[in-house]
Amino acid sequence: MSITEHVNITQVAPSLQTWHRCLGHINLTSIVQMAQGGHAQGMPANLLTIPATCEHCIVGKQTKRPVPKTRSGTQSANPLDIIYSDITGPEDIPMAGGNHYIINFINDHSDMLWLYLIKEKSDAIRVFKEWQALVEKEIGRTVKCYHTDNGGEFTSNTFEMHL
Repeated sequence: MSITEHVNITQVAPSLQTWHRCLGHINLTSIVQMAQGGHAQGMPANLLTIPATCEHCIVGKQTKRPVPKTRSGTQSANPLDIIYSDITGPEDIPMAGGNHYIINFINDHSDMLWLYLIKEKSDAIRVFKEWQALVEKEIGRTVKCYHTDNGGEFTSNTFEMHL
């Protein structure tokens, strides 16, 4: 008995659903017109199966309430009376200097915003101390209320001791 080697090659034409996703969720009619009209070179397509409803397209077409152009509620009476802060990240692609997080401070009185790039969440206390010293010296007032989302970076014993 001899052993015979075989190689089987197959090619499947991309479906409408595949083209829909690859072309940025373009409508199906446009894809069919492109394929049938030869508008895109080398665009074979299986036009026989109608894909299921695309969940991403449904979510993308849902409407959202607009962000109000004016602030509702009262602002604090003096600068640094209330400071809001949060950390975003980690970012998939490191920013300048290998930073993966952004910490922000917002002055409720003036809506002034300060952003700092940090490598680790544990850098938050160091950055807060530097920021606090800077603005308190510059403005001549002390931070009265520091408002956060109670993330772990803001609830450490070291951070609470500083406050």
